[in-house]
Amino acid sequence: MSFATEFYDIGKEAFENKDSSSFAELLTDDYVMITPMGTRTRQEILDWIDAGKAPVMSNLQIIYENEDIVVCYHDADTIDPEGNAVSFTVMCCGKKRGSKIHEWRVARAGDKT
Repeated sequence: MSFATEFYDIGKEAFENKDSSSFAELLTDDYVMITPMGTRTRQEILDWIDAGKAPVMSNLQIIYENEDIVVCYHDADTIDPEGNAVSFTVMCCGKKRGSKIHEWRVARAGDKT
């Protein structure tokens, strides 16, 4: 199994269970997630997961992976702040440091519907 697949699977399980403990082990202490909506620290991401606000992910497609980076995309389903169901595709690029991710960039590709 590739690191990208493991990262996705553990993240998906953490999101579904609202439990970030296993996912936290894959992140460096200085991890950041950079999205079109802003930058979140490691602790902010872990709190977001534990609060059950993370999207439901599906359809992982790995574009490229080596010892330094991961490039992939996947579908995501969530509820927006107004309570509407939203489905979209995101492209992600993760920078690895050893066996952990230290930066995760997300570009939202647009609604699937």
